[in-house]
Amino acid sequence: MGSASDAPTLVRGAPWARLPVYVALAAALFAVTPDHRTNPFNGPIVIAGRLLQGEASLPDGIAWMETFTFEGRRYLAYPPMASFLAAPFAAVAGETLGQTVFNSLLIFVNALLVAAVFRAVPRLAPFATLASVAYVLGTPQLYSARYGTVWLLMHTEANLFLLLAIWCVLARRAYAWAGLCFCISALTRHAVFAAAPAFALLALFDPALSGLAARVKRIVAFGIGALPPLALVLGYQWWLFGDPLMNTYSATWSQWAQPVPTFGAEHVTRNLRFYLTALPGTHSEYPYLRFDAGGQSAWFMSPFLIGVLAPALLTWQIAGLFPGAVLMFVFYLFYSWQGYAQFGSRYMQDLYPFLLPLAFSAFARPVPGLRPALYMLVGAAIAINLFGLYCVTQYP
Repeated sequence: MGSASDAPTLVRGAPWARLPVYVALAAALFAVTPDHRTNPFNGPIVIAGRLLQGEASLPDGIAWMETFTFEGRRYLAYPPMASFLAAPFAAVAGETLGQTVFNSLLIFVNALLVAAVFRAVPRLAPFATLASVAYVLGTPQLYSARYGTVWLLMHTEANLFLLLAIWCVLARRAYAWAGLCFCISALTRHAVFAAAPAFALLALFDPALSGLAARVKRIVAFGIGALPPLALVLGYQWWLFGDPLMNTYSATWSQWAQPVPTFGAEHVTRNLRFYLTALPGTHSEYPYLRFDAGGQSAWFMSPFLIGVLAPALLTWQIAGLFPGAVLMFVFYLFYSWQGYAQFGSRYMQDLYPFLLPLAFSAFARPVPGLRPALYMLVGAAIAINLFGLYCVTQYP
């Protein structure tokens, strides 16, 4: 691998030298962030405010599609962790700034965490700032900031704590804290649970740990760290519904009297076709492309992700992260839904904390031509996402 001096100006130098990049990212995010009063899909921030008043149900008079009724009260169909995470913001600025600003703020923090994760891996460190740019502008995150709906917010929240979990392991070897952050992420987006074996592998591969006993101790610490958020959610559901294992999704689907999403091999072919090949529709009039709500492949929206096909698996951090991405992808392959009302592939956003380091690791090899290829692919991803956002906002 080349030295740090080989890295482009964008990604090297003192922290103050990177400041203009992050200022530009923050400006881009908040330039597209709408007034929260324009967003009717703000359930988590509403419930967060209600929780601060000792109430967990939706107030009367709010029209909300995805809810279920329990003992005469309406509750959100989504995991309660999504609202728990919004409660501190709701206490400080929920009424004035709202869910859209909260979502955009978290996206910006996620960009900083992406860079922190990259700096914890020597092979990836020269690309840390570029990875932040790719995360915000080269994936559908800018679209997420533009709308800030409940569905998008949950992905943003889950990314935040999954990135924190990865950083805790790679940068601090703090496995108990990693377990806590991982469980918070998984309780926000349940598919994240499928990635748990990746953290056991990171402990097993970690060259800083000597002896099997030390590695097992870190794995146990990870599990212990996961217990507090799990206990919080189970206790909350026991208090609210009298059943700690109450599943808000199942309760909602049963009351909608529609088929409950299932897992099975019969979904794999259809899902694989979507995740690998879905493209925008074409139109005879300007702007010629239509990014319909059915979604588009993550490969198309972020072409630099082609690197996940050839990650640097001889690097122990990458070897540990790779199964996390694979297991979550397999989870979604067997799931009967692919997401909807989306730009790009919404479910694949859950995998970004794994996909970005994996993809960039392929281009970080000391092979002539790989770095220019990465810059071109990131540039193409930025162009696609900016043009796509223009299409969906100006030509819905």
